[in-house]
Amino acid sequence: MKRAIGMVGTVLAFIVFGGCNLPPRGFDWAEQKAVIPNYFLLTGYEPLNEWLDTALPIRMQMVTMEKALHMKPLTGVHYRIEYSPHDDEITPFSIDSPGMTRRQLLWGIARHFRVGMHVEYIDNLPSAIVVSERI
Repeated sequence: MKRAIGMVGTVLAFIVFGGCNLPPRGFDWAEQKAVIPNYFLLTGYEPLNEWLDTALPIRMQMVTMEKALHMKPLTGVHYRIEYSPHDDEITPFSIDSPGMTRRQLLWGIARHFRVGMHVEYIDNLPSAIVVSERI
């Protein structure tokens, strides 16, 4: 009997606390304080890291992925788009933030449009941020 009560308690604790690592309902991946994985657009090239980790005010209203990547906060690097969702598949992207990094913004765009992003290298130097279908 004690063992059964202990198992029920363990299961309930898992159910109640197991979901604590999930973002809350309505969580916006592009929030200023959104936590992004440390491997996202990982590069050892310091000029690109500086560019990615520079915080700027961001305002985008109802834009497609391609338009978002070519707006002022994200200009300055080359994007190679291998995959792009159809405009009718996903709602346009909007964000208004007093300050967030470009890396956070790109993470929000990648999550919103359900795409993958990684840095492509040529001769050991970054040549583009590649947008690809998420696996």
